Amino acid sequence: MKILTIAIPTFNRCDSLKLNLSRLINEIKKNNLKEKINIIVGNNGSTDKTYKLISYLKEKYSFFSFYSNKKNLGYPANVFKIIQKSPKSKYLWLLSDDDFL
Repeated sequence: MKILTIAIPTFNRCDSLKLNLSRLINEIKKNNLKEKINIIVGNNGSTDKTYKLISYLKEKYSFFSFYSNKKNLGYPANVFKIIQKSPKSKYLWLLSDDDFL
């Protein structure tokens, strides 16, 4: 079981999400944390390029996963869903798509 899952709900913020994920992924790779951290994105029916971005990242990184809602469920429902779908880990960190570390 991994130590941490970073769960990121998103809706139509592809540019912010891309920047945030690139920073997170770079830190994970730089610090050799691929076996300790998961990232999951909950796409809440985005109509921008979010799906293309997260599909690409899922193919590239084994610690990355996502799901996409067919339509926007609203923020609370998407947060609840991402918590349910998050890979098992000791800790879960809910991070907004535009919350940069």
